[in-house]
Amino acid sequence: MNNSRIIGKHTLESLTVGMYADNRIVFREYVQNATDAIDSAVSMGIIEQKDGRIDISIDNKEKEIRIRDNGTGIRAQDVYHTLGDIGKSTKRHSENRGFRGIGRLGGLGYCAELQFITSYQGEKVKTVTLWDAKKLRRVLQPDNDNYEAVVEVVDAVVTIQEEHPEKESEHYFEVILSGIEEEHFNLLDVENIRDYLSQVAPLPFDYTQNMALRKVNDHLQKLGVSPEEYKIFLNEEQLHKPYRLKVLVNSRTKNNKFDFIKEVILFEAAKDDGTLFFAGWYADTDLSGMIKDDNVNGIRLRKGNILIGDNRTLDEFFGNSKTYQNFNRWFTGEIYVFDEGLIPNARRDDFEKNETYYEFKRKLEERTHKLARIPHVRSTIRSNEKKRKEIVQSIQNIENELSSVGITDTRKEQLTDEVDKLKKKAKTIKSQVKKINHNSSGHDVSRNEPHNNGGKQNINTINNNNSEAGDKEKQHNNEDLLQKIEDIEAEIENSEKYIELPPTIPRKCRKEIDKIFNIIDRVLDSGLAKELKTEIIKELQPKSKKKRDNCK
Repeated sequence: MNNSRIIGKHTLESLTVGMYADNRIVFREYVQNATDAIDSAVSMGIIEQKDGRIDISIDNKEKEIRIRDNGTGIRAQDVYHTLGDIGKSTKRHSENRGFRGIGRLGGLGYCAELQFITSYQGEKVKTVTLWDAKKLRRVLQPDNDNYEAVVEVVDAVVTIQEEHPEKESEHYFEVILSGIEEEHFNLLDVENIRDYLSQVAPLPFDYTQNMALRKVNDHLQKLGVSPEEYKIFLNEEQLHKPYRLKVLVNSRTKNNKFDFIKEVILFEAAKDDGTLFFAGWYADTDLSGMIKDDNVNGIRLRKGNILIGDNRTLDEFFGNSKTYQNFNRWFTGEIYVFDEGLIPNARRDDFEKNETYYEFKRKLEERTHKLARIPHVRSTIRSNEKKRKEIVQSIQNIENELSSVGITDTRKEQLTDEVDKLKKKAKTIKSQVKKINHNSSGHDVSRNEPHNNGGKQNINTINNNNSEAGDKEKQHNNEDLLQKIEDIEAEIENSEKYIELPPTIPRKCRKEIDKIFNIIDRVLDSGLAKELKTEIIKELQPKSKKKRDNCK
């Protein structure tokens, strides 16, 4: 009885073409492997951290992509198993970004030929491993019965050879995807790949675009953790994260409105045992609307400074309703996770759902639920400010009217009703302000959560000039407004100044004109009524100083 088991060849299809919904992820896979190799070279003293670099070149004419790092490379004697075994890796998830041993296969679904070229310091050879991706796809066809097991397929499509000579001082690993398939030509779109890598890769900030971002790295270093940034070049252009000084928002009032990043809000959280769990930042803006730019909207998750998921991954952390979840994209920022218990899943679109993950979710939601309330609060504050200005302008208009030609009895009643409405509006603002201030003071938003950071000094991680629960409004502004309304109300009530008619108009005619003006005030809007009454008064102006004795 043969008890041996066979891993079917179609497993390879799941690990290549079927692995990723977005083919651009192949860049992320090779970049994360490159960063691991650079980290290893740094720890071995081969290079310094500042000298590590990853070069990516995209050749549209040749339909070719190259990704090269100056990390350790792979010993010639280890190439066969390191690059030929499937799903086997000596890397540890707690130390490396790529650790499952399958990421290097990602390019097989998109090109005709995949090469791995590597050299190890001290060896005078370079080793070339070639995967015939076209043949692999033929072998994986359902009607092809020539091969059954994964090992048979790999042996059929992979060749490994050593090439001489190579400089003994060289150390590198290079991936070459040749003959990019037509349906995957988007991988050759340099601008598109630049945008993608700027979001996903472990890149530095561009401080020339926003100096406030320097606080993020300063904060991480004070916590005793590294920002984990790498020099990555695309067609010789160094890449940076996409965050700038302003963000384009979907405003109700303007088609193209920009919110400026006024400040960077820093935060952190500790695990229940006191160790550092995560640290993050988000931009303090006016929150005028949802951020349009998908390159920067949404607070992002990063481990090893490589993106986990995308701009929507944290939506569910903002609340159960769709409305609250959409508020994630009103913000821009990042969360760096450090706990080794948080393990990226195979697709790296989220973490494995384990006990650590649920503790992380609980800790983070303590903050994101508060953030989800801020857009509504800011909107209410802006609306209140607009209403205040409208009330002040209305009071000014009434004062001007009372001090000019005077008012009729009808107009006096109208102004009394108008002031009642202003008072109700002001009281509504006062009630909203009270509610906002109560909610804002319900927790200490600048409290620093304790953690054990390896002996590093704790710092106040939240900018005390900013409130995470929104903005507090000054109550006395509303009290002053109500007082102004009460003052103008009393002025209307005590007003005895009626329409001033020319002195030449007989007393008996004044009552009739007053009736006419009252009718005008009843049937016309205030602006038109005032204009008509003014014109009538002008028409009644005497052509001589002689007083009339009748109403003609």
